[in-house]
Amino acid sequence: MTVIQHTAITLSWPEAKVLAYFLNAHVAGHEAQVGRLVMVPDIIPALSEEAPQGVSSANLALWKKAFLAMNKLYHEFVQENPEAAPTPAAKSKHQ
Repeated sequence: MTVIQHTAITLSWPEAKVLAYFLNAHVAGHEAQVGRLVMVPDIIPALSEEAPQGVSSANLALWKKAFLAMNKLYHEFVQENPEAAPTPAAKSKHQ
């Protein structure tokens, strides 16, 4: 069996942000109707607090700003979906 990929969707960052808004709105609406969606355990990995190799000192401040934003989203998600957080065993696998 062969899969032939022939379609791609490209979004600008502003369009992606609007898409994220609408996806969150639809998930909230669905949860209002049927109850909270329960996540699979260990579905998201823990964030690494170390900058990736190759990040220059000039880009380190930018990386830290991005990390803080992602860290905030991660903690909000885990607070609302505690079962999705990585277990200690899963954390050690990803490190």
